[in-house]
Amino acid sequence: MKRAIICAVLALVGCGLDGRLPPDPATAAERSSAAAASRVERALTALPDLAAAHAVVVLPIDDPLAPGPRPPVRAAIALQVGPAADRATVRAAAEDAAHVILGRDAELAVTMFTIRPPGRDHRRAAAALLALGVAAAAIAVALTLARRRRSDGARAADYRGTRPQ
Repeated sequence: MKRAIICAVLALVGCGLDGRLPPDPATAAERSSAAAASRVERALTALPDLAAAHAVVVLPIDDPLAPGPRPPVRAAIALQVGPAADRATVRAAAEDAAHVILGRDAELAVTMFTIRPPGRDHRRAAAALLALGVAAAAIAVALTLARRRRSDGARAADYRGTRPQ
């Protein structure tokens, strides 16, 4: 009987049998935001012509004592698409998927980036860096050889014969 009373009192107070208190509304909103962002990213990876998707979701703090209406869910979504992708179709599909998960009243900011295939510009830059590396190595070898020759010549000029002991 005592154990039942203790459990009832603990349930009324709001802590579990393990001694932890329930999270405050801000911590609960942060955890829920991270879980919602993960769900949105998983849903977006199934879209065709999409290379990568990243989402940040901000759920409002569920505070029953806050005055006024509850602010909407906000989300920022970054999409990487290939150069041949239909950007309008991918954007519309991403917005629909996010609205299904977050609700129709969610405020979305969708940003799209196009992946460029490596082209001639990248090859030129790589060739220029390779040429600079070869030139730097040649200069280092030339300076090392010049220093050795100079030090060998200095030793020969300093030689004055044998010294008496």
